[in-house]
Amino acid sequence: MEPPQKKPKIQNMSTIQAILSHEYTEPNKLMEVYVTAVDDKKQISKIMQQLATLLPVPQLQHLKRVKDNKIILCSKEDVGSLEKLKPFLEAKALDTAIIEEILQKTEIVEVPATPPKLRWQYDIVHRIWPCKFHPDKYMEQRYEGTNFTDKEKEFHWNIATLMMDISRKILDNQGIGVCVDPRFNSLVAMSSSFTTKSPVMHCPMILVDYVARTQDSGAWNEKLNSAEDFMESEKDSEHTLAGIPKRFKQFMDEHEDHKNIKLGAERLRNTEKLKSEDVQMLDGDNLAKYGPYLCTGYDVYLLQEPCLMCSMALVHSRAKRVFFIKFSDNGSLATRFQLHSVPELNHHYEVYHIKCDNIDMS
Repeated sequence: MEPPQKKPKIQNMSTIQAILSHEYTEPNKLMEVYVTAVDDKKQISKIMQQLATLLPVPQLQHLKRVKDNKIILCSKEDVGSLEKLKPFLEAKALDTAIIEEILQKTEIVEVPATPPKLRWQYDIVHRIWPCKFHPDKYMEQRYEGTNFTDKEKEFHWNIATLMMDISRKILDNQGIGVCVDPRFNSLVAMSSSFTTKSPVMHCPMILVDYVARTQDSGAWNEKLNSAEDFMESEKDSEHTLAGIPKRFKQFMDEHEDHKNIKLGAERLRNTEKLKSEDVQMLDGDNLAKYGPYLCTGYDVYLLQEPCLMCSMALVHSRAKRVFFIKFSDNGSLATRFQLHSVPELNHHYEVYHIKCDNIDMS
């Protein structure tokens, strides 16, 4: 008999939950509109011709304008009271006969004010008023928690376990951060906080600086070199361990569960050698195209949900995804705020909460 296949060791992890913006997790808001009922279907087409030309409703483009024998005229906010509707329609130059017919059976109804983003929202919205819907398969998977394979979940769990073990056993339950290159599942940098040296040296801020060390940079080298010993790499190696403190590497070597996790960051490349056709084939993957630059394309794992300062630092660093285990009182990705959902930002990373079962995270 063939031996049974090994199952990923993820029994202790219940979920990896995507932290999505409210437009994906809450029902669509409703707004009041004026609608008219028209019994003669031939008249519906005549009325629609004039409305489409003289009275478009761009804020409701996600809705069908006609439902059975009812037609959306305009939003109540644009008009005000029902007494003002006739002068409003006259000002739009609709035919007098059509205005009179419209006003015979006019009422106010609620319709969805925004288009549905996910299938569950569409199912609710469509029962209220017919609407357009363009499914986004990846966002559906993130909402349902099915965007990671078992192998990927196992890796995320291994990094979460590593952080929790280091925090408990050598950091006195303080925060820890890990940066990973997801192409190789390789640890680029690991950090704790050094707020005793500076009030802004939170764990994610230090982590970003350790990533910079792997790219021959870093703003706090002078302060941190006196507090941390780092791994050294062979000069001709394609990867560098400059972002890995020796004490974390030693801990991993001494613990069977962690010693096989891959370490090392890709070194800076000479991008001038890239051929234009090679760049085009990589289709928007800047990390694969040009090599390391800040945290572009990297995943960041944090024991604690980051504060606003640290969350913004991860935006500036161009992180790809951020995973955290413990919610924070001042957290700005889920608890107090969702920085990654602010549309005006010029970079957005995905955020995930790793929820652990049967583990004391106090």
